[in-house]
Amino acid sequence: MAAADCREAESVRACWWARLFAGLPPRGREWAFILAVAALSILASGYHFGTSDQSVYLPYLKHFLDPSLYDHDLLLETIPAQHPMFWRALVVVARVMPLQALFLGLHLLATTLTAVGVYALALSLLRDRTSAAFALLIVALSVPARYFPGADPLRIAWPEVTLRSLALPGLLFALVLALQRRPLWAMALAGLTANVHPISAVVVAAMVWFACLAVGVRRGRVSWAGPAVFALCAAPMIMDFLATGELSRLSASDLQRWVALTRMRSGPHLFPSTWPLGCWVGAAGVLAAGARSFLARRPWNQRDRMALVFAVVVLALWVPATVFSEVVPVRQVILAGLFRSTKLAFLLGLVYFAHHERTRFAGPAR
Repeated sequence: MAAADCREAESVRACWWARLFAGLPPRGREWAFILAVAALSILASGYHFGTSDQSVYLPYLKHFLDPSLYDHDLLLETIPAQHPMFWRALVVVARVMPLQALFLGLHLLATTLTAVGVYALALSLLRDRTSAAFALLIVALSVPARYFPGADPLRIAWPEVTLRSLALPGLLFALVLALQRRPLWAMALAGLTANVHPISAVVVAAMVWFACLAVGVRRGRVSWAGPAVFALCAAPMIMDFLATGELSRLSASDLQRWVALTRMRSGPHLFPSTWPLGCWVGAAGVLAAGARSFLARRPWNQRDRMALVFAVVVLALWVPATVFSEVVPVRQVILAGLFRSTKLAFLLGLVYFAHHERTRFAGPAR
């Protein structure tokens, strides 16, 4: 075994969480811990079929399986705006297995990959397995949606399958690839994920692009090739979007009515004036703890500087998201749901908080 492999194996053996699985080899202990956290997250959150956003997803799938179902239904008229390429791809699997089994399988897969993605992101930033494990545990503690901007909490397991939960692993691994100095692969993965949940993937692509330009990770190539690779991989979503007429403008009176209806239906997701006090206090607390921990880590390395740009890009989106929803409503900006991506800044803050607290009580990295 090479010296580097020996050091890595010794590092895993030294971690507190690895002692829980002492009968396994070092790498097996690491995977066992991640899978245990994913399993416990599923048990804690529970699982539901046919609720929440699935009340929209399931009619789409059933209609694609049998076009005679829900014929002339008003809901199905929105299919062009709901990423039909993704649903048609999913129908291929739905033809050979029940929808209940398909959604349960997607739930287990997405939850496991999310746990792996959070751990991989923390490990890429910190190069400390114990801190990465601690960060994964913190994130695994489910937090009520009302305490997160955009009502989009940061969690490992969701109670049901949603497009956001399916897209989250791809977004996490795109950030990991960027931190590993593979920005074009990161942009490609973000582009592919855009076919599942575009409003999240576009933000991650912007995070990667700006971070690489600011920190100097293959700046020349990324400046032009990054957007091109993203657009190529996201081409099905882009074609669907252009075909729906979402860029068309509403009259002033129609826009006013649309904003009022949207505020009633999705206020916590899109309008900060609807957020309760607990949301503002919770957001400020997490961001303050993360910022304090990040500042205490100086001197910063390249990965830290990239993480800083990641967070700045996400939080900077609050300005247009607030202005063009509360002050001068712009339908396209409201539909972009820019506040939802705040959970990525929270994730970065919790990662650095976990590392800061671990080093306070446990000494140098292992």
